[in-house]
Amino acid sequence: NQFRPDSERFDWLNRFTTPSLSDNAIMSLLGEDETLWVGTYAGGLNKYNLKTKEIRTIRASQSPQRALASDGITSILRASTGHLIVGTYQGGLSVFEPGSQNATVYLHDPSNRTSLSSNNVLAVLEDSRGAIWVGTESGLNHLDLKTRRFQRYYAERGNVSSLSSNMVWSLHEDRTGNLWLGTNGGGLNLWQKHNLETNTPQFE
Repeated sequence: NQFRPDSERFDWLNRFTTPSLSDNAIMSLLGEDETLWVGTYAGGLNKYNLKTKEIRTIRASQSPQRALASDGITSILRASTGHLIVGTYQGGLSVFEPGSQNATVYLHDPSNRTSLSSNNVLAVLEDSRGAIWVGTESGLNHLDLKTRRFQRYYAERGNVSSLSSNMVWSLHEDRTGNLWLGTNGGGLNLWQKHNLETNTPQFE
């Protein structure tokens, strides 16, 4: 739904309008300049040109070089480096090169401790230091775009300073640089700035 400031009604955009979306179930949105990125539950990623009213859909089965591994788009981020980072459900993380339709897909590899912790990505955030954080159904990840490696953080039984739940639904950095994590079943977690800067995983 689109609400214009000078109007008293909503304009609709769905599978049955012209132009049309690939799916009516919307999981994520990212607005930048004249483009609105729309992530759907099972219809892939839609790129909506707000000026021309044209929509281009990127699907897992049709994307160049399999740039998407799943059509469930849970989160979308434009990093300060220019990379478009797309979190998917069951398809890991897709990192599109700046100005390109080609992407690197990062999936969980049980034999690689520096891979993504889960293919079910729920949230993506870039903090004020340029760090990329990825919340999944199995822990929190920090992605280093230079090395393309992930560092993982988990809930640990008996460790009160660890995450309270491995299912990280939402991420937020406050104005003082603290990182907040919303979880499923474990409430809200706080990672204070001074511990972040020293990479000390002490959650409150």
